[in-house]
Amino acid sequence: MITRRRKPRLTVESGARSFPTPELVAHHDIADRAVPDRIGARAWKVATRVEALFAAERIDNAEYTACERYYQDWAFGLEASSPERGERVDGSGAGGVIDARLDALGRYAAASREIGRPRALLLLWSVCQDCSWREIGRRIGLDDKAAERGTVNAIQALAVYYG
Repeated sequence: MITRRRKPRLTVESGARSFPTPELVAHHDIADRAVPDRIGARAWKVATRVEALFAAERIDNAEYTACERYYQDWAFGLEASSPERGERVDGSGAGGVIDARLDALGRYAAASREIGRPRALLLLWSVCQDCSWREIGRRIGLDDKAAERGTVNAIQALAVYYG
């Protein structure tokens, strides 16, 4: 006989928290709570590198918007699809989700080609993957400040492309 085990409920004793852990706060900027208390969920939002650049006025609204478009095309285009959901490349079934994903990847690839591979890599690591400046600097062989400056330059080029 197969019995179903119930999922254990999260309690304060089992690790549920109404605030970020000290370890999370030490490594990330925490923005305001992402979910209002009245909903009853315990959530907070980690500020991204792009949001930090915008808050510090290193990039303007058009540049921030360009980053959002770039990220959305990357994320939607690479989202895993499932043949069980009836998605088809020709646009039939599931409302042409695969076509929309291919279009998003095409826009992402076109923007990346236009701004050049070095800038595209900086945007991938900072905008899409939200790597730390230290990690980006390590990948390109420079310090974290140079990685940040290079990323701002890449974001500016992206905003010009999106115009």
